[in-house]
Amino acid sequence: MFQEVSEPAAEALINLSLNSNLAAKMVEMGMIKTAMDVLYKPDSSITRLLVMLLVNLTQLDSGIVALLQVLFSKKN
Repeated sequence: MFQEVSEPAAEALINLSLNSNLAAKMVEMGMIKTAMDVLYKPDSSITRLLVMLLVNLTQLDSGIVALLQVLFSKKN
């Protein structure tokens, strides 16, 4: 059931994140942390889609900063 919903939802987020205004809002809302949390789960079936979302979100400087913050917080 989860996979039935998660794939189309991730695809929709990828499409929405192509708009830089929406991508900025997604970064503000913590979407990078959420994507990384799901990405680190061993049973994640949407890894490829989450990476695509992160690629789109990190086109923005704020997205890069948010990703680095998540990576450094996971490291410590």
